[in-house]
Amino acid sequence: MAIVLFVFSFTYYGDHGLGDEAAIPLGYWKKMDSGDGYAYFDLADKQISVDSFVVRNGHLCMTSGNEFYDYHLPTQKWIKYNNMQDYNKYALVHHLPLAKEFKSFWPQYDAYWNGWRFWLLP
Repeated sequence: MAIVLFVFSFTYYGDHGLGDEAAIPLGYWKKMDSGDGYAYFDLADKQISVDSFVVRNGHLCMTSGNEFYDYHLPTQKWIKYNNMQDYNKYALVHHLPLAKEFKSFWPQYDAYWNGWRFWLLP
């Protein structure tokens, strides 16, 4: 059983991070990472520092500084908004979470890796 759990810890759904690193699987083989307490998300061409985020209906909605992003996980297309008002207008029309619903990394990490998943951690 220990070997199975050890192998599982290196899979997409079992990788919770190692040492100072932490990770939350988001779906579609994408994950939110955190190193040294700072969350980040890897796009194809750059890395975005993430202050808060939420995933809903295949969309990763996040904020970095004063910029807001909607990243569509299945298609890997993303839209950047320069302020909260523009993002919230878009979110209302497309049934996405409003910026006030975003949460920081650690509460979401704790919620994801709690419960039955806790017993899968090596």
